[in-house]
Amino acid sequence: MGLNIILFIIMMIFDCTYIFTEELLFKTIASTMFVSLGLINFIQCFKNKKDLEFPLWMLTALIYAMVGDVLLGLHFNIGVIVFGIAHIFYIISYSKLNSFIRRDFLNGAIISIIIPLPMIFILWNAEYINISLVVLGCIYVVILSGMLGKAISNLVRERNSVNITITIGALLFFISDMCLILNMFGGISFCRYICLITYYLAQFLLSFSLLKFSYVEEILEKNI
Repeated sequence: MGLNIILFIIMMIFDCTYIFTEELLFKTIASTMFVSLGLINFIQCFKNKKDLEFPLWMLTALIYAMVGDVLLGLHFNIGVIVFGIAHIFYIISYSKLNSFIRRDFLNGAIISIIIPLPMIFILWNAEYINISLVVLGCIYVVILSGMLGKAISNLVRERNSVNITITIGALLFFISDMCLILNMFGGISFCRYICLITYYLAQFLLSFSLLKFSYVEEILEKNI
């Protein structure tokens, strides 16, 4: 737990440094911190548990998110694609906690219908927009909505510390990405700060969910 707090503080320091300097190096270091958190907590899961499906997929998602995070500063479209893949891995990891049911698709569909409409309007009216970016953005938002929808569905089915942590993280991730769109294409500059703060808070919580998973499972083992 102590190491999680230390790495979280370091991550937020570099996050804040990136906010004011816009140097990609600081953003990269901040991103490596949440992957490091994920790896440390994965090792804890390895020590305590035999079933590593959820931790493995979560760690994979965190790694892809880190790569996508860096690529956004180098080639935006490729970064979005990699982030989309990361969200698919997040969805898979959530499904290892609670299997897919019809409500998962329903929640994702509701979110993806409500949110893309204003996003499409913003993208379409941006000065330097093109149709390929609109299509890419809509596909990404649908995948992102599916990620949040699955997290919410898991929480409704089973209210435990792992699902609560994941749902809060997923919601913050969703807010972060919406703020990114509003900042880049809607011209709302203060959304950039919200985007970067909520993003790293989200990644910390998703990484931290591995430690919560390890702890909960360890208690279950002791009760058997």
